Amino acid sequence: MDNLGKYVYAEQKRQEGTGYMKQQTVYLKCDRSAEVQAQDVFLKDVAEIRCQDPVLQAKLKAIKIYHFPKDGEKRCVISCLKLVSLMEEICPEIDVQVVGETDVLVEWICVNRHKGWQQWIKAAFVCLISFFGTAYTIMAYDNDV
Repeated sequence: MDNLGKYVYAEQKRQEGTGYMKQQTVYLKCDRSAEVQAQDVFLKDVAEIRCQDPVLQAKLKAIKIYHFPKDGEKRCVISCLKLVSLMEEICPEIDVQVVGETDVLVEWICVNRHKGWQQWIKAAFVCLISFFGTAYTIMAYDNDV
């Protein structure tokens, strides 16, 4: 087979979708900043991904892009180019089009979910101050008028 025949055969296979991987276009829209409550940061936390293949989209959203150390910094800046290289490393047949910000500021917020009784005491204290403050204001106004 000559070179022209190989080219025609390869082009037919590409159009049929057999023998060659089809190039998928993936659109990546990064946010300007993101807050996460877990130490592990995934691609779905910092960016929005759109493509025609839902399986590929779910696979890309599950990419782990950063891990905050326990005693380290609580903020980091992640470049969009790093995200693109991670995506292409997992799925080399994709073509990534960046549509949003070029850098993402990610902040890890430690949330203590077991405050329980402290929260109830604070809420009760605010309610008591509001109730008695309102009652005192009404009584003071009544004495003035």
